[in-house]
Amino acid sequence: MMKCKGCGALLQNEEPAKVGYVSKPGQEYCQRCFRLSHYGDISSLHTEAVNDEIVKEIYGKYDHPLFVLIVDVLDAIYLYEDDLLSIFKGRDVLLLINKIDLLPSNIKDDRFERLFAKIVSKCTSKGANIVDCLLTYKDDYTFNDFFLRTLDALGYQNIVFAGRANAGKSTLLNKLLGMNNLTTSIYPGTTISDNVFAYGKYQFIDTPGLSDGNSLLSYLPEDKIKPLMIDRTITPMVYQFYEPQTYLLDGIFKIDVMPEKNASIIFYINNSLKIHRTRTANVKRYLDNNKDSFLLDLSPKKTFEDRITNRKMYYLKGLGLFKIAGRCKIRISYYAKLRLFTNEVLL
Repeated sequence: MMKCKGCGALLQNEEPAKVGYVSKPGQEYCQRCFRLSHYGDISSLHTEAVNDEIVKEIYGKYDHPLFVLIVDVLDAIYLYEDDLLSIFKGRDVLLLINKIDLLPSNIKDDRFERLFAKIVSKCTSKGANIVDCLLTYKDDYTFNDFFLRTLDALGYQNIVFAGRANAGKSTLLNKLLGMNNLTTSIYPGTTISDNVFAYGKYQFIDTPGLSDGNSLLSYLPEDKIKPLMIDRTITPMVYQFYEPQTYLLDGIFKIDVMPEKNASIIFYINNSLKIHRTRTANVKRYLDNNKDSFLLDLSPKKTFEDRITNRKMYYLKGLGLFKIAGRCKIRISYYAKLRLFTNEVLL
């Protein structure tokens, strides 16, 4: 039975409401992929994914596969604290850190390499079987050759591309294969099932995006995802403060900062988003006057409090990073289903 070249769903022409529907036998792309690619129609996306079952099924279907785990660069910074690698426990993983060009342009390539060497070391110390780590660069036209040389050296033939939704998995596979067959979008649930492509002596296998309960994207309606996505190089948003200040992004987060002396906060998020800064004493009035106009107002909230004596960095997956420097107390309010990652300053 034929599969859709775009999403891997089994093609059928009997039930229009089900995945894989084609209006005529012989069509290579299902109606869902056609509408998503040509019209941006996201009404039929499916976001259900059971991560352990996906990996177990793939491992049982293909002989001794290598999992090419593609990770968005911001997620990669906190990979050693995340639960992603635990899904691949006991499996061979080639870690591929993608979308490096999203980080600020003043961060040089050698700094990337030192940063991610440190992250890989932390991951392997926790039991991850990472056989190698590669970084993709937007302007690196030699990546395909380098990637294939790496595969030759590692000696695998079944190459399984895996990753969270929107890590750039299908886009990268299209690039490697020199085609545009795979349906790509910023939305979770684009790929339905494993999809196999012969490439020389290799089998390249595309897989559904893995779900992420720690990411904001998992809890948003599809029409609210695009405004939050970082799709170009980040320009850091820098704010200095010397008195109690509050920073708000609609109903997504609220950060109260109480400095002991001058301090600063830097946001690494989609630059089209507008952070509102106000004196903490004025927050209630601002919320009362503006709440109805928020892009999102996610509830219930939970609160995290911390004290900073030098610098710390925080990460809300699906949104971005922020870094605070100076001596201050902070109080962060955010959607209760998310996990706030925090650790040393890595950028």
